[in-house]
Parts: sequence; C-alpha cells; structure tokens
Amino acid sequence: MSELKHGTYACYTNSKCRCEECRKAARSYMQKYRKTENGRSKTRRYTHLQAKRNNAAASWVRKTHPEMWKEICDEIIIREKNA
Repeated sequence: MSELKHGTYACYTNSKCRCEECRKAARSYMQKYRKTENGRSKTRRYTHLQAKRNNAAASWVRKTHPEMWKEICDEIIIREKNA
C-alpha cells in the first residue's frame, strides 16, 4: 500500500483524509471545477433537483400534517420579523 500524499484532492477523496492540507486541496479543486462549464452545469442541475425535492417534501407535509405545516409557517414568520 502506498503512502498518502497529503494536500491532494486524491488523498481527500480516495483515502478519506480530512487533514487541513487535504481539505484545502479539495476546496481549491472544487472551486476551480465549478468555474468550468461542466461544473456550472452540474451545480445548476443539483440546485434544480434539490428545489424539486424540497417542494415535494413541503407539499407532502402540507397535505398529510396540516397542523405541523401551520407551525412551520408560523415559525418562519417569527424568524423573518426578528431578522
């Protein structure tokens, strides 16, 4: 088995190393990746899918647990007033 080379994206992903050097390497890699066309496209797709999941979950709560939905909405209103 080869030694880990800390401070690389490969070490972060393949070896699951979470030392500060490897975290910085992974962060840097992802920042560069998101600037590419492929990275922007996947980020937009993920954001879109996440919004669809959130809407489906909210709809389910609203239909199956209306009292819980009212509590959630009331809490949001209170937080917005205090913000």
